[in-house]
Amino acid sequence: MNKYVMKTINDSKENSINNLDNNKNYYEDKNLEEIYIEKDNFSNENFKNNLQEILYEDETIQLTRNYLKIFKYYYPLQKAKIIPLFKVKKASIFKLTMFTGKYKFYGLAWDLSWFHLDKKRPLKEFGIKIHDGSFVNCVITPENPQKVYDLINDIIKK
Repeated sequence: MNKYVMKTINDSKENSINNLDNNKNYYEDKNLEEIYIEKDNFSNENFKNNLQEILYEDETIQLTRNYLKIFKYYYPLQKAKIIPLFKVKKASIFKLTMFTGKYKFYGLAWDLSWFHLDKKRPLKEFGIKIHDGSFVNCVITPENPQKVYDLINDIIKK
């Protein structure tokens, strides 16, 4: 069984002092800290449990079995919002029209739905409203809405 431990380059500085003495042209950036994995005390089971299998991803969302990450959700900072899927009560798909948010680039709609920043939304046909029990519902507009809708409903039914 392979075992790994995370170390940084700064942790192994003592091992590289000889390289600095032998090579005068060698330059080390003090602010640079790289991370590498060295074989040592780390179990494969923990490593596999920490990885998330990405079921769907495009430039607007990322979906795994545990969460939905909506990119460019908070305006003007364009930070992402992560919704744990155990909190999602219902997901509903709807046709985007002028009255349901087809031309809304971001912000709050009249029905208390929040649209994340998506400049390609006028070119899209369908949106998905995520009901997670909060006062304001999230609306996502992925490239393949039917696939995302089916994946979310399969996950929340379990």
